Amino acid sequence: MWSISPILKALKSYDGIKKGRNALFAHYNRDKNNNFYPWWRSLNGVNLPRTVSEIVFINSAIGSIRAILVSQYQNELLEIKKSLKLEVDDYLKYVESQEALAPEKLKELNKLIDEVRERIIQKNITILAVF
Repeated sequence: MWSISPILKALKSYDGIKKGRNALFAHYNRDKNNNFYPWWRSLNGVNLPRTVSEIVFINSAIGSIRAILVSQYQNELLEIKKSLKLEVDDYLKYVESQEALAPEKLKELNKLIDEVRERIIQKNITILAVF
């Protein structure tokens, strides 16, 4: 674990990921008592990934940690795999089926984007991009 501790430390520095997920997706603008609590208050002072590069880093870091753990604990993982083989195989079949559907899902998302684009044009909405 010592070898991956710098990566773990870097990931832990993003203390707002779980909070951001809860504030923006799971409980949008609501506190635990279902009262209005805007996201800008709940996310004030937390560290979230803000750029594509940071998101790519997080994804790569998680993949690296997985690869290191798998390489270091192969025997233990083989034992676990034996006991969970059917369950894992079922999951992998499900993943395969979802991957087969992915191109069609992408087509649907592109249709959705085109529809929204057309509606924006119809309503003469101007979107300013700030970079």
